[in-house]
Amino acid sequence: DVDCWTFEAQQGTGYTCEVMASRLGSPLDSHLELRGPDGRRLAENTDAIGSDSRLSFVAPRTGLYQLRIHDVQFAGLQQHVYRLTITDGAYVEGVYPLGWLRGEKLQLELVGQNLGTGKASVTVPNDDNPVWLTRLEVDGQLTNSIQLETSEVAEYLEVDQGDPTARELPAVFNGRVDRAGEKDTWWLEAAKDEKIELEVRAARLGSPLDSVLTVLDAEGKELARSDDLASGQPDSKLTFTPPADGTYQAQLHERFAVRGGPAFAYRLVAGPVVE
Repeated sequence: DVDCWTFEAQQGTGYTCEVMASRLGSPLDSHLELRGPDGRRLAENTDAIGSDSRLSFVAPRTGLYQLRIHDVQFAGLQQHVYRLTITDGAYVEGVYPLGWLRGEKLQLELVGQNLGTGKASVTVPNDDNPVWLTRLEVDGQLTNSIQLETSEVAEYLEVDQGDPTARELPAVFNGRVDRAGEKDTWWLEAAKDEKIELEVRAARLGSPLDSVLTVLDAEGKELARSDDLASGQPDSKLTFTPPADGTYQAQLHERFAVRGGPAFAYRLVAGPVVE
């Protein structure tokens, strides 16, 4: 089954089209395809937010456009439901950072459509919820919902990433793989035989990053490496035991060397293992 939805678009206007299915518990693994007024395919997408699809485009001419949705395996039953949103309004595809300390003000950098300056200021609620869902006001318009993680431990931004000063744990390191081939390095302070857990939180928060995480000693010798947390979960997670007191490096990069950009944000959560 292929569902077809038709809408009118104006030349030069930007549109975002998003499928919500797996996030609602639907088994649908969507494939989204856009066709122009002449019937030609202009864009397509399968996995943008987990297995849900999303694409953005600027209409090359005024006319009727068609969106076609089907399961990637052409599976389908009554439970393969979805919601399709099409908007020419303010739409956030990504934010940086992906979270912050509870009760503190945060300057967000926004990636998406019709977002004015691309910045927004928020105050993270001071409560026990680990995730905060909110909508931003941009030029008098409310955006789609975004989610931010909250924490009670030290948070560091990418501007701190080049600083070789070792950070005490627990801590959260916020960064982005801004360009293809970039590798971020964070310096940690750890004690001998104290198990340390490092976990990347990116794809689970809507980032396109497919992370690879590596731990090295101060001289650059690799001690541990992690790619995917589990099948279908591209975030990385590892545990290592420092062989001595001292400084260690946590390095993170995108699995595919040709990928990177402002939306490739992550949170690297690091701290002693609690047993």
